[in-house]
Amino acid sequence: MPRRSRQSVNEGGAGDPGRGGEALLVEPACGKVHKAPLVTMMKGNQAMEKQCTYLIYNEQVVRAEPGELASGLESNDVRDKISTMKKLIQLMLNGEQLGSLLMKVIQFVVPNEDKQLKKLLYLYLEAVEKRSPDGHLLPEMILICNMIRNDLNHPNEFVRGSALRFLSKIREKDILEPLVASLRVNLEHRHSYVRRNAVLAIYNTYKCFEDLMPDAPELISEFIDGESDVSAKRNAFVMLCNCDQVSAPQQPLLARCCPSMPGHVLLRSRGSIRQRPG
Repeated sequence: MPRRSRQSVNEGGAGDPGRGGEALLVEPACGKVHKAPLVTMMKGNQAMEKQCTYLIYNEQVVRAEPGELASGLESNDVRDKISTMKKLIQLMLNGEQLGSLLMKVIQFVVPNEDKQLKKLLYLYLEAVEKRSPDGHLLPEMILICNMIRNDLNHPNEFVRGSALRFLSKIREKDILEPLVASLRVNLEHRHSYVRRNAVLAIYNTYKCFEDLMPDAPELISEFIDGESDVSAKRNAFVMLCNCDQVSAPQQPLLARCCPSMPGHVLLRSRGSIRQRPG
């Protein structure tokens, strides 16, 4: 039987529950690639898209028992925790079902302030299953949500940035909803790394669940006016071009983003090319 990894690549079109999409499955024994339909789960009237996955099979990854991994997570040595988290992520990418260790990760990894461990933690959270088979959010995700909220208010800008990058990739309304206020606050952070990732997180939230931040286009439009970082402006411009082409016309918007750009610059809008007057 083909086995699937946890590394997700959505081929059916994000945010389009009506399309099934396909998952690529690989047989480790022969390396053959198969395609399988993407499963769409229904909860009430809401369609929940279950991400299709690639199998990244690595024969060099030695299979470890959950008890051995749990011991590594419980270790007081940060190096043991880091090594175990790397192995845990690799095994999940190889298709192993290790959701039973989620609580161990919460207990012994979440409280640790090591930066490398924090990055591995967010990689793990991208891969781990967040919902039960019946479609309900796992109770452990409430604790994860509290951790993310704390990281969004962390004094270290790179911890904030890691949390924001994670929020720019997930499509879980129950996780994003209580964090909306913190996303807004991070738009005003002193460090540009935080601001540019806050824009991406807001973009993802608005794109997937518009009702959570209905004023996001206006908020980002105002953000551009006072922003000095080019990367943050670029991210904001991308969001408005994709989400608010009607109320935020591209020509004056581009002039605000790039005031030094010549007046004859060509603009692309929905497949057409327009010339800005000089």
